[in-house]
Amino acid sequence: MILITGVPRSGTSFMGRVFRTHGEFMEPPLFTSGFCPGYKFNLMEPSVVSSLCTTGGTLEQFRAVFKDLEKRWQSDNDAELVIKVPQLSFFPEICDEFSKVILCIRELDDAFYKSAVGHGMDSWLWCDPYFLRELNDRTLEGMSKLWRAKAEGISRLFPEKSHIYKFGDKDSFNSLMGNFSPNQETIDDAYNTHWRKNLSAAW
Repeated sequence: MILITGVPRSGTSFMGRVFRTHGEFMEPPLFTSGFCPGYKFNLMEPSVVSSLCTTGGTLEQFRAVFKDLEKRWQSDNDAELVIKVPQLSFFPEICDEFSKVILCIRELDDAFYKSAVGHGMDSWLWCDPYFLRELNDRTLEGMSKLWRAKAEGISRLFPEKSHIYKFGDKDSFNSLMGNFSPNQETIDDAYNTHWRKNLSAAW
């Protein structure tokens, strides 16, 4: 199983769409499904995993959920499941359970904060979830900086399995996707298919 995580509003959904539409052309084939918020075993962004991040789960609980997700994932081929959970940035020991981790990073500039506010990222500050237990600066800026630091920390802990996508940076996208497909045409098509759509949702 492959994980997409990182700072919200930094391209996690974009990367999920890339794998959903182009994963079958990768080597080996990869898969992620569409997003359905009401389905707790949704295979793109499983809320059952997000709930453990919010309430505080043990490694054993996370492992049990991952095992259940894989059981529910039915396929006629050897495609590997790809899931997206931004909150797992705060659980490096859990991230080590995945074969690969894709970390989405973005500059914390005015455009980022405008997007974050517009999409309700600050709502996490109102409910005090477990994954923000280390947050002292309880502002959107403080949370964003901590989130980015946690994501970057995972890349240092597990450099052999971590791949970074820098928001809007085609070179970093090419470098990341080169680990999954040797075909640059497939990589270019995946980017061009989804980037404009992602860009309009990112501001």
